[in-house]
Amino acid sequence: GLLCEECNHEIPIARADGQLGQSRFAVVDDDKTYELKLITYEHATEDLISTLQHTLALNRNQVKQMLEELPCTLLTGIPKKKAEMISAQLTRHGAVCQYSPLG
Repeated sequence: GLLCEECNHEIPIARADGQLGQSRFAVVDDDKTYELKLITYEHATEDLISTLQHTLALNRNQVKQMLEELPCTLLTGIPKKKAEMISAQLTRHGAVCQYSPLG
């Protein structure tokens, strides 16, 4: 599914047969805010750098500097779903992320 940037609710995506995907799990709203940290990465690929640039709205030099100072906090005060989605994107590019609730 997709995550609404305004209300942070999941938007279901239609399957190939035109039906909306149904989850077997109940939706539970998590009111906590989370902190997302980049722990390590395999190697700084162009895909990893581009994903970090786009996600964090940083320039290339800022991203490279951040990658030299690990572990580092990428985002704080975000919903769990957003932390999960960004973590999954970065994991595809060889990064290891960790998110935890604030407070």
